[in-house]
Amino acid sequence: MKSGRRVRARGTRGFTLIEVLVALSLTGVVLASLVPLLVASVHGADQARRVTTASGLAQAKLEEIRNTTGVVVGGSDSVDATGKGETYTRTWTVGAGPTATCKAFTVAVAWNQHGSHSVALHSILEQ
Repeated sequence: MKSGRRVRARGTRGFTLIEVLVALSLTGVVLASLVPLLVASVHGADQARRVTTASGLAQAKLEEIRNTTGVVVGGSDSVDATGKGETYTRTWTVGAGPTATCKAFTVAVAWNQHGSHSVALHSILEQ
């Protein structure tokens, strides 16, 4: 005679509570280790955006100097290029070039975000 009990196959019992807790713990450790990578990625993207903005400001000033007729002298100004209150300070200097008819220009753009940073462009213009 057959008994009323059903016999399950050994592999179909499912997971025990301990196995589930261990899997969740390992998943938590892996996800927690990815948080610093995410933070570094966000900081890197922000820094790249600021360097790109500063480079554009320096290039704009260099083009302005190139298109100026007459004597160009050094100077500085402050620019809020993004409209978000991020102030960039541009400083440009004019010096002697490699020949008597050339001038050397340097445009430096600086900003303060988690320390002092700057970008500088150098150019030579024949007058």
